[in-house]
Amino acid sequence: MNPTESGLKYPQFTPGPLVDALAKLNSLYVETRFHRDAQRQLRNLFRGASIPKTDRLTLAIIGPTGSGKSTALQQSVSWLRAFNELSPDSPDPVSRTALSANTRPKEILAKLLVDGGDPLSASGPQHQLERRLAKLGPRFKPLGLALDELHHCFENKAPREVALMASTLKNIVNHVPRPIVVMGVASLDAFLDSSAELRMRFRHRVYLEDPLIQRLEDVKDLLDLLTAMAKVVPCAADCLLNTKELLVRLLFASGGRFGAIVDLVKTACLEGADDESPVVRLTDFSSAYKLSTSLTQRKVDADPFAMPYADVLQLAKQAAELAKQVQFGQAGQA
Repeated sequence: MNPTESGLKYPQFTPGPLVDALAKLNSLYVETRFHRDAQRQLRNLFRGASIPKTDRLTLAIIGPTGSGKSTALQQSVSWLRAFNELSPDSPDPVSRTALSANTRPKEILAKLLVDGGDPLSASGPQHQLERRLAKLGPRFKPLGLALDELHHCFENKAPREVALMASTLKNIVNHVPRPIVVMGVASLDAFLDSSAELRMRFRHRVYLEDPLIQRLEDVKDLLDLLTAMAKVVPCAADCLLNTKELLVRLLFASGGRFGAIVDLVKTACLEGADDESPVVRLTDFSSAYKLSTSLTQRKVDADPFAMPYADVLQLAKQAAELAKQVQFGQAGQA
């Protein structure tokens, strides 16, 4: 039973600008070279559904946490919503299910029946739910469905549970003639390849990585993202998101990783909201750095948000030079 079913409520942040900013950040999307392939494949997936008797109705998006899987899907859903001129309060055009280690295959089927417009109660044994989904399939209301974090349903599970999840996914694909997207970490590859039918059904896959900023195009993408964030996140004058100074601090703190920078900004917002501050401060970024970076990856006495900017800039240059030397040495050995 979850808190809403029991009548209990979660405590809330005191309303304020940073709480509003967090909600806006979670729906913010800026396309980068890291996400373009996934976005293109998602759009082609939904466009392809308009072709009669197409056999390309499935797509797997595989990558580590923070690589942009859910973000790419969210943008694709927004694109579908705009194309169909749906109002903001209209039902989602894609049935999205976020899975956890506690999610059972039967619960997935029940949610699909509810989202798909089945008029009966979503209760009963799994074989009955599968039969009802088979009848509902051609009349499934949403334009597609997505299973996010699918790896939770088979990682560290008994062989019987893994087999049941594989069988459930096969039946969903066979019964629902809609674009189907599954997303998960690297282990999703092996799960889909463990069955000849799943391997055939999900032969189209997009692989995302934890983006590493290493090209001028990446820096431009990052600047575009920070500029978009600056429009929704109120910051103190000494840590404005769209300035060179904070860009350098974020790059150094994140090790040049795109997803880590996004996480730092969101965590800093949370820290500021917890203090009921109307703006994000350098101290909030400092707290976010300590929370988001493991002790083995950071120097306790070299917090890039607590140091003078000149010192951070010097350390960043030294790190860049060291990276060049390591890269050159590896090239020489090759």
